Formats: sequence, structure tokens, C-alpha cells
Amino acid sequence: LTIVYVVIVAALAVFALWQAVTAENRRQEAVAAQATAQYNAQQAQSLALASNAQRLLFRDNNIPLAIAIALEANKIDQPPALAQSVLAQAAFAPGQRFVLSGYADYGARLALSPDGVHALVPDTDGNIALIDLPTQQALTTYDMGGATVWGVSFLPDAEHFIVALSDGTLGVYDVATGEEQNRITIIEAGDLSAEQSYMDLWSLGVSDDGRFVAAGAQEGVLKVVDLTTNEVRRLEGHADAIWGLDFDATAERLLSSSEDGSIILWDVSSGEVINRCHPNPDSDEYNAAWDVVFTPNGQQALVGYEDFSMRLWDLENCQLIHRFVGHTNRIWSVDVSPDGKLALSASYDSVVRLWDVKSGEVLRPYFGHDSAVFDAEFTSDGLHFLSLGGDTTLRYWDIENGAEEMRVKPHAARITTVLTLDDNQVISVSHDGTVKITDVTTGDVQALPVNFSAVYAAAMSPDGQYLLIGGDAADESAPNLILWNFSTEEAIELKGHSDGVYAVTFSADGQFAFSGGDDTQIIQWNVADGTQVNVFNGAESRIRSLATNPDGTQLAAGETDNLVRIWDVATQEQLHALDHSGVVYHVAFNSDGVHLLTTSEDRSIRIWDTETYTLASRLDGHNLDVFDAEFSPDESLIASASLDGTIRVWDVARSAEVQLLSGHQGGVTAIVFSADGKRLFSGGVDGTVRVWSLKTPEEILAWLNAGNRTVPELTCEQRAQYFIEPLCEGHSD
Repeated sequence: LTIVYVVIVAALAVFALWQAVTAENRRQEAVAAQATAQYNAQQAQSLALASNAQRLLFRDNNIPLAIAIALEANKIDQPPALAQSVLAQAAFAPGQRFVLSGYADYGARLALSPDGVHALVPDTDGNIALIDLPTQQALTTYDMGGATVWGVSFLPDAEHFIVALSDGTLGVYDVATGEEQNRITIIEAGDLSAEQSYMDLWSLGVSDDGRFVAAGAQEGVLKVVDLTTNEVRRLEGHADAIWGLDFDATAERLLSSSEDGSIILWDVSSGEVINRCHPNPDSDEYNAAWDVVFTPNGQQALVGYEDFSMRLWDLENCQLIHRFVGHTNRIWSVDVSPDGKLALSASYDSVVRLWDVKSGEVLRPYFGHDSAVFDAEFTSDGLHFLSLGGDTTLRYWDIENGAEEMRVKPHAARITTVLTLDDNQVISVSHDGTVKITDVTTGDVQALPVNFSAVYAAAMSPDGQYLLIGGDAADESAPNLILWNFSTEEAIELKGHSDGVYAVTFSADGQFAFSGGDDTQIIQWNVADGTQVNVFNGAESRIRSLATNPDGTQLAAGETDNLVRIWDVATQEQLHALDHSGVVYHVAFNSDGVHLLTTSEDRSIRIWDTETYTLASRLDGHNLDVFDAEFSPDESLIASASLDGTIRVWDVARSAEVQLLSGHQGGVTAIVFSADGKRLFSGGVDGTVRVWSLKTPEEILAWLNAGNRTVPELTCEQRAQYFIEPLCEGHSD
């Protein structure tokens, strides 16, 4: 019995232990299931918020709210790639940096200092505030004695400013002290009819040399003042109020726009009319011309009209070049960028629009003002603008992508390769036949003394001593492939190709170089003496890209027959052929040679397993040919450059896009990471080299908090609409 008892007790103990273990396992499974469910719910909510942020960004163009929603989507520990990508796109999209309140709500104009650091802005009390734009602070306020301010402008010395007032006078003031330096009477007895009660100076223009000032008023009154003598002359020609004035760069001509619908080009010296442009000269229909500005070349004029349009006129013959359509109310203000490529229009519809002057196409609408926008002015660098609206706000906007740190234009044609000489110097080669080195901290550019008609490819030796450059020869006696020695500043001619060289690379140890091109040959070179080592004659089409694996045993070649061919370097035998469905533009091995990266005309980026040479993953998203792609230094990311004008950054582990960068005027054709992986350098069809900042979601948040974008607080209604907790009291449903 004792034995039976012991056995029973032992069995019961085992059973109890089994039950306990089973219960613990079930508890752990329940905890894991709960954690999985919570994770899945968080991921689903994050994706939903990211999708809403995308809609706000791309469909509604509501950038501030898109940023706010995207930030909410990234508040979980492991946000999905879409959430990261949308946050970066929304945060860096050209948008509003800051808003200041309390300024004129009646149609006044603002003024920017020549250096773009300060702004003069009429306020709601009839005074003028001097704003320091970097700090967003009002430095001082100038009392205008109760007169309404319609126009204000810095004089070229930036030490004085001039004001157009409602009492019919111009006042010149000292910026530092606010003291009045000069007062000029514009509206005199007899200038206006007896029934006209308004003496206001509606418009103001100052010549670039500061000598002449023009002021316009009711009933076509337009006068020009010589500030050196205070001589005032009247220009006769308009039949109604003058609302826009602009001198050309020479101060020899003046443009005026009027409520009579016409613009007049004046000879400043004689006061004679040179030309008069009117969209409908034979019509009595009211179509006031509210503002006018010269293009930088002085040959055209941009005009904003009552009929919601902006027009570009040829001033020589008054031929209409473009009619810019998109606003839904009168255009009160127009401006043109310093380079003449972009235009701004500010409208009563509460929107500022950015236009391409050459094409007449709208590039971007800027939403934010709650009522009419009375003025929009480019900064002197053309990268930002200020707007002033009837909602009493002054707003500062970025025109370019916020991730772009710098741009330089070293070339006159397409850039084909960018390389880093060091963290601050970028080498670029171009179809213009030049090789340039750009200091991205200063913008300084120097050219290597090489002679090509076009350069298609370049590669840096691992030790940084040599630059291999391939292209089309400048003439029959010139080389199409050279090896540049940075130490001696001499070029070694490598002779062997019978046609243009489009692809070059070095072996990992730097002893050998490889080149290929339109003659379908791949040549291996001895770097030490520039002699040929081997010729690969099995290629069946033109070569567009070359790369060797880290141990130097294999060579990958991207070709125009849509294939990537893998060659045995020792035997020059073809080992594999990998398929694309378009020309292969770029090939690159990763650091351990486990993967091969390829890009193509077929718009795809492909990653191949080099043990089997089978496809490991494919990245799709570009809308046109992908010309270049590179691994980041830690190989966690891939950056790709495409003719669709975008750079896309991909998370390798997730095979997902995490950032999209745009800004090049045309396709992006070359890209390279900085050594620390925190920046990208790109080259494009537009001949520019650009520097881009790569930021984590945490770094983007810090950038936003540093005042680079306006991020609104979510309202209770918005939190409820997008299911963002905590909900406000009364919005729990």
C-alpha cells in the first residue's frame, strides 16, 4: 500500500506540475497574443494615419495638418515604412516656416531688406513694424502719425525706408532711429477732381539705385520723384487709379498698372509713353490691372488682373506670352524670382501660387491664409517668400524642399556621375565635357584640366589617388579614357576603346581598372602603368555600368540588351546573365559581395543573391528610368535616382521606401552617400549638384521643433475624425 500511495502521490505531483506548466504556457501565449494584437492594432492605426496624411499632403495640399497627422502616425515604437516616408515628405515639403499676427488687413504691401534679413510690415494700428526674420521678432515699430500706410520700401542703402501714405505724401525715414528724413508732397491742389475724397498713395516703386521714386493715386495720378533734388514730375496716361509700379534695373524705364486695365511702359527721363498693353483694349468690361513687375531681363512684364488671371507680356510689342490661370478671385500682387524662372501671385482667394514663368504652369499652391492675400514677395535668394494677408498675418514660406541643404550649378548639361573626394568636396562629370570639384560648404567650383566632348562615367580608386574618367573624345587626337593622378595632377591616356566610354570601375585592391562602352568591349587595365591586362570580348551589346566584387574575382556589367552579365575576371568567361526589361544603367556590389544592386530603364531596383544569382528583392516606386542607386555606408539603406525627378531612400531590411526627395528641375541621374551616411549628394539633368539631409523620425521632430515648419495643435474635432487618443471630453464616440 505504501508503494501504491507513493506512486499515486508522485503521479498527482507530476500532473499538478504539468497543469502548472500548461497554465503558464497558456498565460504566456495569451500575453504574446495580446502583445501581437496590440502591435497589429498600432500598426493598423499608424498606417491609417499615414494614409490620411498622404491625402492631406497630395490631394488637399494641407501641409501643416499633414505634418501633424504624420507625427501621430510615428508615435509608436516601430512605425511602418509608409509612416516614416509620409512624415519626411510632409515635413520637408515646401511650406510655411512661421506665422506672425497683428499686421495690416486692408491691402497694404510689405518690404524686404536687400539682404533678406529684415522686413517692414504695416500693422493694424497704422504703424510699420521692423521684423527680424531669423528670430521672428519685431525689433521696433515706427509711428506714422495716424496715416494709413499703403506701400513701404527699403532704400538700397538699407539704412532708410520710404512710405506711401494716405495723406498724399511720401515719407523717408531712418531705419535705426525712426526719424523722418524727408517729406514729399505728391497729391497737390488740382491733381484730383473736387468730388474725389481719397488722397491715398495706392502704389510705390523705388529704382534699384535709389534715385527715383514713383507713386500712384486715384484718377490716374502718377508722379516720379528724383530723391537727389526732390523734383516731382507727373506722368500722364492712365485714366484710373494706379495700383502697381516697378522700375527696371537701369532705372530708365518704369512700369505702371491701373484700374483702367492697362499697363504702361514709361521712359523715366522724358516721361513719355513707350508702350501701352491692355488685354481687351476695345472692351468696356472692368478688368483692373492690380500689380505689375518687370522680369529680370527687362523685356517682359507680369501683371495681376481682376479676372483672376496673371499675364506675361512682351513689352516690345505687347504680345501676350502666357496667361496664368488657377486663382478664383482677383490677383492683388505679383512678383518674379531673381533668376526670372519663377513667379508668385497673391489673390483674394486666400491662396499664393508659385508658377513656372517659361511654361506658364502652376508649380504649387500655398494654403494657410484665412482671407485675401495682399502681397507676396520673394527673398533676395529666391528660396523663400513672405506673404501678408487680410487675416492680419505675416507668413514666411520655403519654396524648396526642406531636406535640401545646398545646391551648386557646376555644369551646363546633364551630370552623369557624382563622387565624394571627402565629406565637403564632390566630384561631378557631365555631358558638357567637364569634370568639376565642388566644395559643398562654400559653393566654390574648380575644374580639372581634361578634354572631352562629353563625360559619361568616373570612378575613384580605393586609395583616393586616381580618378578614372570615360567619355567621348573631344577630337580624333584626344583620348576617350584617362587616369587622373591627384598627386601629380597629370593624366595618363588609356588607349583601347574605339568608341565612347560609358562605364568605369576599380578593383577593390586598386591594382586594376575596368572600362566599357559603345564598342561592346570591356578592358582590364594595370593602374600602375596604364597598360592593358585583359579584354573581355564576349559582351553582346553596349556597356553602361561596371562593378567588381570585393575579392576581385567577378565583374558585373550592365548592358543595353537589358542584361547584367557576370564575368570571371581570371578567365574572362561569362558566368551568369541576369534579366531586366530595359537598359541596365547601374550595377554595384555591397561591401561583403553577398548582394548585387542593379537599376534599369524598366524603373526597377533589383537586389540579387550572388551565391546563386537569383533575385533576392525588388524595389518599385519610380515612374521613369532609374539611373543610379547606392548602398549607405552601413548598408541599411539604398538611395536611388531617377529620371522622374525624385530620389528615393529605401529600408533594405523591409524593402520599403522611407523617404522621397524632390527638387531637381528634371531627372536625377547620379547619387552618392556621405561617409557618415547622414547626407546625400545628387546630380541631375539640370546640371546642379545638391546636398540633402537624411533624418530619422526623431531628427525630423527636432527639426520641426526648431521652427522650420508650422505644426498646428490638433483640434478636438480632428482628434475624433482621425481616432487619435486621447480624445477630448465629449468626443468619445
